[in-house]
Amino acid sequence: MSHKHIYLSLVDVVDKKVFTEDKMWEWKRHIMSSYKAVFYEMKAKIDPSAPLNFFLNRALFDEVIIDAIIGMRKITDSRFNNVEEPNGFKVASYLAYWWLRHKPVSIHYPRNYSLEDVQIVDEEYEDMEKEQQITVWRLKHINEQRR
Repeated sequence: MSHKHIYLSLVDVVDKKVFTEDKMWEWKRHIMSSYKAVFYEMKAKIDPSAPLNFFLNRALFDEVIIDAIIGMRKITDSRFNNVEEPNGFKVASYLAYWWLRHKPVSIHYPRNYSLEDVQIVDEEYEDMEKEQQITVWRLKHINEQRR
């Protein structure tokens, strides 16, 4: 085993031209509001006695934004294309890609509890069993939900 030291340095992610701190905060606010919308929708649908806790890992959430900016900067800084600023579709796709890579949302529940035991409270569905299965699937894949 090698005993060489590795030095890691911080990367300047924001700039004063395209990837500004204001733009970064705008993206963070937008993603956070989308996450909250999914969270509140799921919480309203699930029986409140279910021992589920939703958890957003802030460090991973920050990495979503940072990695998206680094990827977009590679495009704008490339000498092989003349892209000065990524369009909205490119920004959204990079943010979504890194969200799915980092999966910053998790659901915590007791070891003796199964997600398949989750009951939904809204009784307006024609097929409650099917809706319960859909809800369980959505909980298992909480990071893939869209809003």
